[in-house]
Amino acid sequence: MSNAQFGQVNAVFQGAYALGLLSFGYLIDRFGTKLGYAFSIAAWSLAAIGHALVGSVSGFMRARMALGLGEGGNFPSAIKAVALWFPRKERALATALFNSGANVGAIMAPAIVPPIAGAWGWRAAFVAAGLVGILWLALWIRCTRRRSEVAGCTRRSLRTSKATAKWSRPAS
Repeated sequence: MSNAQFGQVNAVFQGAYALGLLSFGYLIDRFGTKLGYAFSIAAWSLAAIGHALVGSVSGFMRARMALGLGEGGNFPSAIKAVALWFPRKERALATALFNSGANVGAIMAPAIVPPIAGAWGWRAAFVAAGLVGILWLALWIRCTRRRSEVAGCTRRSLRTSKATAKWSRPAS
């Protein structure tokens, strides 16, 4: 891949990520955090695995576009989950924890990906990342609960805006 092609691939990813952020913001508000984030995780995981199937720069560009679209659901989902499931007094720490996860991943990836790629090839590194996402998806679906099921969650402790005061819809 030339430097110009690499730049194009990155530009496509960044544009798709921005579109994914906007799209998932709407979808999560409309369909709920549990479903919206599950869809994002599934799309991201399948796109990551899809990288292993490409054999050209244009194929890699399409895989990166799909990855950006799916990955765009992460932060809107995490922010809304914190707003829905944590009392006001705990939201800063909860936000710091999920936000630090992106930085921890950026630190860990250079230590984990090269050994995988060295042992089984670069395609295996993408498959491994996608499989980790599928594992996270299973945990997300199994472990997330509605606000009403979370100990200590009351209307008063959670309410900060109209969005978090909508009790007629499940927070899932």
